[in-house]
Amino acid sequence: MKKNNLEITFKVLLTGLLIVLLSACGGGGGGGSNGASESGQSGIEQNAGMKVYVSGINGVASIDHDTRKVTRIWDGVGDYLGIAVSPDGGFVYFSEYWSGYVLRYNTTNKAIDGYQARPGANGIDITLDGQYILLASTSINPVLTIIDAIKEEAVEVPLIPSQGGEFGAPRDVVVTPDKTAIYLSTGSYSLYPQQQGMVVGYITAVYIMPNDEFMIEPLKVGGDPSGGLAMSPDGNYLYASSLGDVIKVNLKDPSEVTLIDTVNNRFGSGIAVSPDGRWVYASSGVTGYINIIDTQTDEVVNSVYIKNVVIAGTAIFGTAGIAFTPDGKYAYVCSAYDVYVINTETQTVVGEAINVGFRAFAVAIGR
Repeated sequence: MKKNNLEITFKVLLTGLLIVLLSACGGGGGGGSNGASESGQSGIEQNAGMKVYVSGINGVASIDHDTRKVTRIWDGVGDYLGIAVSPDGGFVYFSEYWSGYVLRYNTTNKAIDGYQARPGANGIDITLDGQYILLASTSINPVLTIIDAIKEEAVEVPLIPSQGGEFGAPRDVVVTPDKTAIYLSTGSYSLYPQQQGMVVGYITAVYIMPNDEFMIEPLKVGGDPSGGLAMSPDGNYLYASSLGDVIKVNLKDPSEVTLIDTVNNRFGSGIAVSPDGRWVYASSGVTGYINIIDTQTDEVVNSVYIKNVVIAGTAIFGTAGIAFTPDGKYAYVCSAYDVYVINTETQTVVGEAINVGFRAFAVAIGR
């Protein structure tokens, strides 16, 4: 694969954007490590002390997993479409679409500060060592922003494939455990000018080279991978939410792609892999289901109805973000203005819906 001629190193400060840490309606944030988000709820000992963080339209909230008490931590107007928690639970990061802010909530002193990136901020992820925050942005042109939370610097990676052409708008982003590759869901688009009108589904791979440069390549996967992304714990498989199916990509051989028919998937955005890698939970969007996939057979073994909202005969809201508890025994699901908890052993909803007071879109877990 050819290297992109727009390669940028991690060490370069993002040109033309203000990436200095700034107070965003909440006081100073304080330093510390940041890292990959976890997931959780339940009364079992392993999940004791866990907090569930939910972002959405005009708000961000935390849920105490023991009491189910909801605490509003951010009331800003906007669409907060991505959320992640540092490995030590010290910080929660959430992105606001229109302004492009990546806000950082300090779980100890409750202060909020943030980074100004490009407008069109969508999904967010964090490396396991907590140093880098990855942001998928639509902007005028699709970009990947990589923020070094320790140095308080950032680089912007324009998503222009080596062969030319244009990418679709990236909706979500995930990074491999070893930080060698970043993947973005860029949906259906025409890669080459002579293919205008031909819809082809691609996931964008951004490979980090030994010299800290980037090589950008489109992975042709079919379908319409314009929703959420999730990676197996070992980093070998990537799962993408698509219209009508879930796409599975073997990252050791990206040409090996499996389309898993989910039947009731319509505009599903949420997807998560269980901590043991055995199960994939994928939201169906406006139909209101969670599709449960056995990764050993690549088949849907159950569809759990959660909730959808129908107005004048049209389904408006349905299932969105999903997150597992660290032990994999429970999964949290966003749907409309509520969060639901699924017992993964019985594959049933447990307890009452947890109302967060705003349209819930994304969910992550920390202590």
